[in-house]
Amino acid sequence: MSRAGRAPGRMLIISFQYWPALNARAFRWTALAEAWALGGREVHIVCARLPDRPTFETVNGVQVHRVGNAWIEGLRAGMPTTDVGTTAARNGIRRVVSAAARAAWHAIYWPDTSCAWYFAARSKARELLATFAPEALVSVSPAFTAVAVVRSLARLTPRGFRWLIDLGDPFSFAEEAPPNNLRLYRSLNLRFERACFAAADSVSVTTSATRDRYAALFPESARKIAVIPPLVALPEARGGVEPGGPSNRCRLAFLGRLYPTIRRPDFLLAIFAALAEGPGGERYDLHFYGETRECNASFTTYGHMLGRNLFLHGPVSRDRAAAAMRSADVLVNIGNDTPYQLPSKIVEYAMTGRPILNIALRSDDSSARFLDDHPAHLTLAARAEGPAHEDLRMLREFLARKPLEMPEAMRRAWLAPYSLPEISARYDALLSGDPVSRDAASR
Repeated sequence: MSRAGRAPGRMLIISFQYWPALNARAFRWTALAEAWALGGREVHIVCARLPDRPTFETVNGVQVHRVGNAWIEGLRAGMPTTDVGTTAARNGIRRVVSAAARAAWHAIYWPDTSCAWYFAARSKARELLATFAPEALVSVSPAFTAVAVVRSLARLTPRGFRWLIDLGDPFSFAEEAPPNNLRLYRSLNLRFERACFAAADSVSVTTSATRDRYAALFPESARKIAVIPPLVALPEARGGVEPGGPSNRCRLAFLGRLYPTIRRPDFLLAIFAALAEGPGGERYDLHFYGETRECNASFTTYGHMLGRNLFLHGPVSRDRAAAAMRSADVLVNIGNDTPYQLPSKIVEYAMTGRPILNIALRSDDSSARFLDDHPAHLTLAARAEGPAHEDLRMLREFLARKPLEMPEAMRRAWLAPYSLPEISARYDALLSGDPVSRDAASR
């Protein structure tokens, strides 16, 4: 087991998604694992099978073990939610069958939709425990199934590793975007997560608000919980992006995933439509990069704008997403409709230095707090009744004056707490048993 003050030299990370997955936790742990491997540590990842990747490969020094049923995981990942129609179910019978299957699955899975991966991941993790004796295990959530895997391993006696639970999203109190059927599993979620916190050596979350909520919920484990904020780790620019319209237009770009419960685009679409259909509106384009299917209904009203000044690019590669950020005139953020989550992409936005338009879905918006001293941003509060004349006026002025980018020296200092060396050092402190500041980089 790693001693206090010494970072572990052999590490096993259990994470349902890893490179080349396109999500914040995969980006975070790919960057960390590769940095640690480059520094001479032995790093193994247990993640989900992918149909186009081998079951084992070494990627930039990291030994990647992909386990589970690739067909099941592909089906699970592609299963549409109840909020959006599916193009695969084009006839009445298939729609009924698809809806029934969705409803049945969503009613019973636990702890989350990745549960079918549990046994394969546990088997591989136990094998690796026996063959290379890791000094530290990290369970990365989402998906919380990864935490369940390590919880089973933590019962082994003697236990020769330190266990870190890394939470990108909360589990037991995630009311707005619940991980499972709360009517059936609410009390089980709470009991199981309490037991996991008790068994773990440390827990990391990304915001002080999440830490405080957990400390109140599990006071017996409060001392274990540390804040490690989002990581800035954009790839280097490798050219531009495919233009969605004339290059002389002002290009607004949103990057990330839309959710019907915590990140709806309704207000953004309404105010952009008012902008685009008003005087001089032909100068503006709005681009969405990322998964939007769950909010397809929000775009229905604006179908006449698609391909003209509203563009849906869908999920794109990490390199293309980085290029899209750097080539945008204004980056658009939609804050989460929760008080305890900070969208990780807002930190990446800040790294680029580009002006930022932030749509706040609630009065205590975490993105607004983060951007409070950012010199080139505008935050607009989303109104249920739609944008007011004052909102449109402020947006027009913000776009017209073309706010200066944050100077590079200021940007580097402002983002230092979110850099790879700083984030890596904070994880090392947790994994080696050293104390960590409870309020790391919380703005």
